[in-house]
Amino acid sequence: MQSNTETGRAFQEKCRVALETFIGRNLDVEVRLMTTGRLHFFDLATAERDVVAECKAFGWTATGNVPSAKISTLREAVAYLRALPDGTTRYLIIKRSERIGKSETLAEYFVRLNEESLGPVNVLELPADGGQIRGVYGLFARDTRVREPAPGVALGLQESLRSADVVAELNASRNQLLRILDWLDGSSATEESVAGRIQRLYYAGRLPRIIAALMHTVREVRNAAEHDGYLPTQHEAAAAQSASAAVKEWAKKNGWQETRAANQD
Repeated sequence: MQSNTETGRAFQEKCRVALETFIGRNLDVEVRLMTTGRLHFFDLATAERDVVAECKAFGWTATGNVPSAKISTLREAVAYLRALPDGTTRYLIIKRSERIGKSETLAEYFVRLNEESLGPVNVLELPADGGQIRGVYGLFARDTRVREPAPGVALGLQESLRSADVVAELNASRNQLLRILDWLDGSSATEESVAGRIQRLYYAGRLPRIIAALMHTVREVRNAAEHDGYLPTQHEAAAAQSASAAVKEWAKKNGWQETRAANQD
């Protein structure tokens, strides 16, 4: 019989394989990142640390009761994920576990009771033996509806993969925007919102009107996809990408040199 630690590690590996397929990117295991003022080991993360996941092999008690201690651990995982920097795509992957005599899974129960505190955390569900991930809350929750599959691949998974790609691109555009704003400000240490920074720099004469408008386009499309679970249309995503390219072109012409923040390992 496996120990809880062995069970957790086995599920973590199944989550890694499933999530890599889900988002189309490689993932590192047991990644140490700074959050809430201290280092925390997250189960999975991309090399760029822009996608981070926690994996929990939890289930109902043997008698079908609520596992109170495990629910508290799930809330703690959400808190760690929410403390990650803006622009991070966050996943909480919970083992699929159906309650005795009811159709509600533990992940669905957790979301129902804690939806207001989840914020940007996307809750996914994975069978204990691995397989296809199902969205319960956030970006991919709408993909649970039944539709006709395309040849060889479920249509829901195809749309999920496209959605994950779009969100990753939008987050990359937003991170570039933040680096440009940091360059303009000479510092990244600010509690000011991105919208507020853009407006302040525009009124201070540091940003042309058109560049400020393009920055807002990048910000708004990304926020809709990241926080509202909205999948931009092809034209909307292209507009955001073009806006990001135009902002980058302007910044480089004015002396900005692209750099990337170091990973927190």
